Amino acid sequence: MLSNVLRLAIFLTMLISTSFVGQANGNDWKLDVAAYKIPNVLEPDGSGEYNKILKKITSKTGIVFHLDVLPIARARAGYKNGDYDCLIPLDPIFEQQHQDHLQSISFYEARLYAFTQREKAPITDIRGLDGLRVGGELGMPYTPELTRIIGNNKAKSLKSLVEMLALNRYEAILAYTPDILELLKLEGPDVLSYDLQFPLAIYKDSLTCRPTNRNSDLMIKINRVLTELGY
Repeated sequence: MLSNVLRLAIFLTMLISTSFVGQANGNDWKLDVAAYKIPNVLEPDGSGEYNKILKKITSKTGIVFHLDVLPIARARAGYKNGDYDCLIPLDPIFEQQHQDHLQSISFYEARLYAFTQREKAPITDIRGLDGLRVGGELGMPYTPELTRIIGNNKAKSLKSLVEMLALNRYEAILAYTPDILELLKLEGPDVLSYDLQFPLAIYKDSLTCRPTNRNSDLMIKINRVLTELGY
């Protein structure tokens, strides 16, 4: 028969081993995610619409998303530097340098528009930007042609970008929905001119992760839940 001391030693060994296994499994199911701070879409307090989608995925799969909600430029830099497993939102097809990364089913099609002051005629294609001072948001992805048109005309935030348009610093600005629409709810929907029927580009908001075997396995589970949710 085993002595009480030996029984206790075996019990403690099993307890410690179980603890380590649990921690390993936990780490295997955790993703560090850099997230763009977009009002009502991705919020530090977890109240954004995309935050809620990730919570639903967690409840159905056990995958834990550890989000750092950051200014766009910082989020992109952190992901590029390898500090995070994933970035949200990111469209690898739109952004050529990420085409080999893993992409979830899209949550939303963000549409890029050219905005002018309300008394100006809407701009419906890229040619309408010729000869204008065009501003964009720092860190925001644009097509190569639009990036060239913007040049160094970049504001640190979307609100600053709209304010600079109002001050005639820019003759047109580029912004995505739903980001700009949330801001216009506060500023008034008629302060800018644009044509809803003519986006300059479409960006598919998705969770995008580095192409590792572990991430690939998790992405299969994530996409299965998103399909069930109707995305």
